[in-house]
Amino acid sequence: MPTGLAPAALGAGWTALVLQAHGRSWIAVAVTVGALGLLWSALDLVAISLVQRELAVIVVGVAVYPIWLMPVLAPLAAWLTTGGRGGCAVSRHAAGGVAYLLTLVVGFAASTRVLPPG
Repeated sequence: MPTGLAPAALGAGWTALVLQAHGRSWIAVAVTVGALGLLWSALDLVAISLVQRELAVIVVGVAVYPIWLMPVLAPLAAWLTTGGRGGCAVSRHAAGGVAYLLTLVVGFAASTRVLPPG
C-alpha cells in the first residue's frame, strides 16, 4: 500500500468533517483534497521508479513531507475559510474525526494480518 493513501484519506475525511460542522459545502472540497493526495502519492511512486537509487532517496525525502502534512493542513485550511467560528455540534464532529482515524488504523492493521505485505 503506498504510504500516501492513509494521509490522503485522513485529509479528505477531516476536511469534510470540518466543513460539514460549519454548514459549508464539503463534498467537492473533500473529494478534491483526496484526489490531490492520491495524485501526489502516484507522482511520488512514479518519480521513485524512474530515477536512480541515490536520487530516489532524495525524491522520497522531499515528497513525503507534503503527503504527511496533508491531514493537518487541509482541515486547517478548511477551518480558516470558515472564519474560525465554531459550528454546530463541533464536539460530535471532533469525535467523528477521532473515530475515523481509529477505524482507519484498525482497518489497516487488520488488513495486514489477513493479507501481509510482501
